[in-house]
Formats: sequence, structure tokens, C-alpha cells
Amino acid sequence: MPKPAFSRLSGKKQDAFFDLALEAFAYQPYSQASLSALLKKAGMAKGTFYQYFTGKLDLYDYLVNNVFTLKQFYLKSHMPANPDDFFHVFEALLRLETGFRLQHPSFHSLLLFATDQRLSPLSPQRIEEIKNHHQKTLHPLMVRHQLKGSIATDADASLVIFFCQVMMDEFYRYVLLQMQTKKEASSEASESITSQEIANASRRFMKLFRRGISGQHLR
Repeated sequence: MPKPAFSRLSGKKQDAFFDLALEAFAYQPYSQASLSALLKKAGMAKGTFYQYFTGKLDLYDYLVNNVFTLKQFYLKSHMPANPDDFFHVFEALLRLETGFRLQHPSFHSLLLFATDQRLSPLSPQRIEEIKNHHQKTLHPLMVRHQLKGSIATDADASLVIFFCQVMMDEFYRYVLLQMQTKKEASSEASESITSQEIANASRRFMKLFRRGISGQHLR
């Protein structure tokens, strides 16, 4: 994490360096990001940099921690006020996770590289913590609903939560495909998908998730 000297910089200077560092690391693996190129762009001498951070990995850890904290704050501040219904919470996470990725593509890309065990310099424990942070929200909710009988008691909670994690990624890809289809069908080059369209898609998804795709359903 940054040395005390970095915190003594003005907020404006800290933000400016954060933005440049994010640009340097977000869209490529850690090993390919050049600290020298970053410092040159920032107009910062190496000696000055080492007054602020112990090295490249320290800076990377600072970036990832900040972005992950911002993501958690974003999700928490937009979650339902009384998150007691498993399906309601999961639908909210689908929308919010997708919305965050679309609104902050550089944040999403940084976290993708940071949690790729083949490419990341972070510890396996830290990678696991970032990748599976939704488990802390969903797992206890599911167990409570199983005890109440609103979710099948024979459902493997760990498997269901894993499925939820995978579905968040796949729902995001589905939205990207919808955006591409919409763009190709429109004369507007900047055509994008709206939050309402994402909400509608998440409701359709949750209907499938609740009921399954079998032609026979319990009434």
C-alpha cells in the first residue's frame, strides 16, 4: 500500500496518478505493464515514485484494492433496502454487476486480469476473495431460504452459488451481444442498451432461473 508521503499529496494529484496507473494496468497483464512508461507519462522520477510506493507490485495492489473497494461500495449502495429474498437479491446483483462493468470498463478489466491466476501477481487467497465476494451475500441467504422451505432443501448450496457466479458472467456477455445486435440494427453508431433493458432482461433470466426450462411446472 502507499507510503505516508503519497497520502500527503493533494487529492487532485493522487487522483491524476491513479488514473494514469489505471490506464497502464487495466487492459493488459501485470507483467506487460511498464512502470517506466507510466512514470514517463506522469512526469515522475523513479526516486519520487519510490517515496510513494515500494515498487510496481505495491502500486498494483493499491490499484486493485481501490477498484475493488469502489465496486463493493457501488453494489452495496444500490442493493435492495431489505435484502431478505434470495431471488430478489440475485436479480439485483445481475443488474448491478452488469451495470458496473458497462459503466466502468477499465475497473472491470483490471479486476479480470487481477483475478486470472495465470497472469496475476496477487496471492491465491486474495484472488479467491475478489472473485467470490458475492458468496458472502448469497450463501447465507440461500441457507436461510432452505430452512424456511422456499428453496429446495436438497439443493447443493455451494453448487447453486457457483452457478450464480457463472451466470453473472454469462448474463453480462448476453447483454454485450444484445448491445452489438442493437448497434448493427441502428444507424446510430453510439447505440447502447438502457438500464431498463438490462432490468427487463434480468427479469426474464430470473423467471427461467426460478422455474427452469422444462415444459412441465408445478402449480
